[in-house]
Amino acid sequence: MKKLRHILLIATFLILVGLLWIFRPSEKPSEQNISASLSMLSGPYKKVQTYHYEDGGSLGIKIEGNKGKIFMACFSAPFGKASKYQKLYIGATHYSEKSARETQNHDSKLRLLEILRERSSNKLQDDYCIAKASNRWSDYARIIWKRYFLKVKNYTILE
Repeated sequence: MKKLRHILLIATFLILVGLLWIFRPSEKPSEQNISASLSMLSGPYKKVQTYHYEDGGSLGIKIEGNKGKIFMACFSAPFGKASKYQKLYIGATHYSEKSARETQNHDSKLRLLEILRERSSNKLQDDYCIAKASNRWSDYARIIWKRYFLKVKNYTILE
């Protein structure tokens, strides 16, 4: 009986640690390191749109700030490449456009995901974009929670 109690206690502890790891707080970006074009945007944002391309799954993002400034970015996912959503391109909604330029700035990626989480709508595409780019279990859990437990109406991929 004592051995069973120890096993249950250890199993409960491991489950709690696992849940805490899955739902840990998101990493915060350093404001000094965010790209200039993204830091110039000011909220509240008028419009936040996400795009999903069928080139392997690239994700485009277009944000309109309250002063009319537009910011565009893309998380690339070229077909057949293993490192999907690791590269962030700023200046266009797809990395193949001439105005797109790659950035290695991790803080810009974090800030962009922060904005998307703040403005998450009833579109599955928005939440899907967040989950794929962040690769966090909690973002995938948000999709399941909204779709199956909250039963959000009009929770669709299409606009």
